[in-house]
Amino acid sequence: MIYALAYSPDGRLLASGDEEGRVRVWEVGKEDPVASLAGKGEIQALAYSPDGQLVAMAQKRAVRLWDLGMQEEVESFQTSQGNANALAFSPDSRLLAIGGGEKVVLWDLVSRQELALFAGRTTPGRLLAFSPDGRLLAIGISYPKPQVRLWDVVTEQDAGLVQDEGTSLHAIALSPDGHLLAVGLNVESQGKVHLWQVESLARVKVLKNYAKNLDALAFSPDGRYLAAGSEDGTVRLWGAATFIAEAPESVLPQRLSLLPNYPNPFNPTTTLRFSLPQSGEAELSIYNLLGQRVAVLMRGAREGGPRTLIWDGRDEEGRELASGVYLCRLQAGAQVETRKLLLLR
Repeated sequence: MIYALAYSPDGRLLASGDEEGRVRVWEVGKEDPVASLAGKGEIQALAYSPDGQLVAMAQKRAVRLWDLGMQEEVESFQTSQGNANALAFSPDSRLLAIGGGEKVVLWDLVSRQELALFAGRTTPGRLLAFSPDGRLLAIGISYPKPQVRLWDVVTEQDAGLVQDEGTSLHAIALSPDGHLLAVGLNVESQGKVHLWQVESLARVKVLKNYAKNLDALAFSPDGRYLAAGSEDGTVRLWGAATFIAEAPESVLPQRLSLLPNYPNPFNPTTTLRFSLPQSGEAELSIYNLLGQRVAVLMRGAREGGPRTLIWDGRDEEGRELASGVYLCRLQAGAQVETRKLLLLR
């Protein structure tokens, strides 16, 4: 029985993993595998590195890395999060996100060590996804209710939460431009696809229901299409460009949100992204670690919705601030969000 599948980045090869621990690599359109690797224990997840050099496979508590060029295993390790059943490479092929049990682990393939642990239970399959710039990791959580948590992998901070309806969460996907999050849900054996704006954390589109459970989602590399696969054996393609075009500008986020700045560390400027849940008084300020306010970037009445500001690393008098850690503080009414910024001169 085949338990896991993964396409190579160029779409030319398909890796399959079965219940006996065998991984085979097939050239699409041909009957015989071009490579194979044997192991013990069922393959619970597979993932290709974006550079196409490695295939990662999850077998219970172990994760194995297979070099396709040498056609041999190059590394095997166990992580602290327990049973591994979901895998995702960062866009630069340096980090491997490993989901399973009650945690998600980030493994650095260069230093060969764990970098971070994130709480949040994932279920088998496609419930981990990196943003195209590698800064955000989307983690699908089915229990106690369907939700997708966004994590900043650089600062190791919470970057937002999407809570959705439905009885179970079966698939997530981020668009190549990082603006849309697709969530595949099942409600009483019927599948739904919900589209969310990452910046505003607002749902902007509900796609047509499926008669059977929905099991897989994937954006095309150019971002033009969203593919959705169902238990009934069908795959539907949606024109992803229309999702953004149809999204009303008036859609407001569910709560105050201050997203990770980019770049971080930065010099001389960084982009700050945030969303206001409603119109009203709001303030965006910069503080040093002594709690002193050094700059006010925005203050006063503002319309609700997503916004973007650029900070040039200067104080209110226009003087360049020294290298160091600063706090960006967003306040609207009684709600407050804070993030760390690292300025390097």
